Amino acid sequence: AAAREAERVATATATATAAAAAKKKHDAEITARDADAAARTAVVVAEPAAEVPSGRTRVRDIAFKGKEGSGDVDIALTGDVRVTVGAVTKTHCELILDGVDLDAKLERKVDVTRFGSPVRSMSSFRDPQQPSRVHVYIELIAPSTPTVSQRNGGVHWHFQGNDLA
Repeated sequence: AAAREAERVATATATATAAAAAKKKHDAEITARDADAAARTAVVVAEPAAEVPSGRTRVRDIAFKGKEGSGDVDIALTGDVRVTVGAVTKTHCELILDGVDLDAKLERKVDVTRFGSPVRSMSSFRDPQQPSRVHVYIELIAPSTPTVSQRNGGVHWHFQGNDLA
């Protein structure tokens, strides 16, 4: 029993280390990309994850839409989820989804500066310590007021820029 527990801990540690390295590499690749200014009105939509029968809620896709002064993140889900607002500062905001699965295609960082919104980038990733927990992390260009609402089939996260006049 002790050997199986040691093997389980070693496997979990190796998986967490590999996931962290993959996330770091992915973040570096995204950061290195050049934003296309001509695509300001485009919408970033992840390719929907393949439906895999499961008793747990799945994140189907994560989309960002932005315009001058505001941005919106829409998270499509297959069922119910517990949503918690994590840290909110003038430079970043975090949303935590508990009881969900996130497909590997949706685990990424996207540079969204081309939209002209107060949002610089959007990251989504599984918590290495709790596989059924997903973090959506927003880096801000300018201080913004976030509002979260749960809608039928998903979560809507709106960012309104704080104009300082």
